Amino acid sequence: MKKQHFAALVFFNLVFAGSMGMTKFGMDYMPPLLFTGVRFFFYAMILIPFLKWHEGRMPMLFAIAMTTGAVSFGLIYVGVNIAGDLSSIVVTLQLGLPFTTIFAMIFLGEEIHWRRWLGMALAFGGVMVISFDPRVFSYINGMMIGLLGALVGSTSTILMRKSKDIDVFQMQAWIAMFSWPVLMLASLPLEGNPVPLILNADWRAWIAIAFTVFGSNLIAHAGMYWLLQKYEASFIAPFGMMGTLFTVGIGVLFLGDVITFRMGLGSVICLTGVLIISIRTAQSKDTRVQPAPGILPEMEPLSANRLTEDPNTETKSDAENTETPVTKL
Repeated sequence: MKKQHFAALVFFNLVFAGSMGMTKFGMDYMPPLLFTGVRFFFYAMILIPFLKWHEGRMPMLFAIAMTTGAVSFGLIYVGVNIAGDLSSIVVTLQLGLPFTTIFAMIFLGEEIHWRRWLGMALAFGGVMVISFDPRVFSYINGMMIGLLGALVGSTSTILMRKSKDIDVFQMQAWIAMFSWPVLMLASLPLEGNPVPLILNADWRAWIAIAFTVFGSNLIAHAGMYWLLQKYEASFIAPFGMMGTLFTVGIGVLFLGDVITFRMGLGSVICLTGVLIISIRTAQSKDTRVQPAPGILPEMEPLSANRLTEDPNTETKSDAENTETPVTKL
C-alpha cells in the first residue's frame, strides 16, 4: 500500500472513531432518539436527489429502513447513552458481524466452516468476559440494549439479499428518509416534545451532529469506498479494526473511560474473533468494489463484508456473501 493511501486509511478510521466519540458527547446535550432522528434528517436531505420510487418494493424498503436504520440505530444510541463507558459497548457492538453470519446460515443456507465458527466463539466469549466485569455490570442494561440494536440490524441481511437490484445510494436515501420521522415520533412520548428540545439544543449537540453527518457519513465513508476500489478487500479488512481501537482510545483520553484488566482481556478476545470472521469473509469475495453511480457513500463503512457481488451468482458455501448491518456509526 502506498504511504499516502495508508495515511488516508488511518485518517478515515480516526474519523469513524471520532464520530462515535462525538455521538456519545452530543447525547449529553440532546436525547439519544432525537439526536439519531436529527442526524438521519440531515442525511436524508443530502440524499434527496437519489430518491426513486420502486413500485411494489416500498414495503420491503421500509422494512430495511427499520431494521438497518431507525430501530437498530435508535437502540444502539440509547445503549451508548446509558452505558457508563463508550469503550466497552463499542467493542460489544462488533457482535453485529457474528449475528449476521448466524442469520445467513439459518435463512440463506450458508455453510459456516470451522474458522468462522472459531471466530464467533471468540467474539461471544470475549463479550462474556467483558460483561462480568463489575464496572460494566453496573450498566449492563445499556450494553444489552445496544446488543439488541446490533441484532436487529443483522436481520437486514435477509431483506437486503432480496433487494440487490436497488442502487446502493437509492437504498441509503430511503433508509434515511423513512428513519427520521419514526425516530422523531418515538422521541415524543419517551423524551418529550422534540420541537423545544431542538430549538433550545446546546450548540455542542449541533457540532456533534454536523461531525457525524459530514465527517463520518460523507468524508470517511466516501474515502473507504475509494480505497476499496484500489485494494483487495481481504487486504483492507484487518485495518477496519483500527476504528474500534481508536474509539477505545478516544473514550479513555477524552470521555473518562476506565479500562480494567477484564475489560481489556475480553476486548482482545472479542476483536480477535471478529477479525477472523471479517478476514475469512473478505477472502471469499470479489476483490474490488464495483463503483456505483453517484458521489455519496453507504451509510456505514464499506467494510470487506459489505461488497458488491454478481447478482446472478449464488453459492451455498463459506464463500457466500454476507451483508453486514449498520454497527459502525
